[in-house]
Amino acid sequence: MWNSILDSFFILYAFTPILLHQILVKLLDSFFILYAFTPILLHQILVKRYIVNLYYNPETQVLFVAVHFY
Repeated sequence: MWNSILDSFFILYAFTPILLHQILVKLLDSFFILYAFTPILLHQILVKRYIVNLYYNPETQVLFVAVHFY
């Protein structure tokens, strides 16, 4: 099964290498983006604490965060 998938991949790559390269790069980029955000999303789900609002006061240079607990 894997041989047929790899064979079809290499045949397609022989005809359109640029298109397949772009598809492969986009798939890897999306995987790395999801992988990078996994700890943040997992923490938000496990703690059940969600950031609702961010407000920055430029006069005092303080960042206020409104957190909602479920």
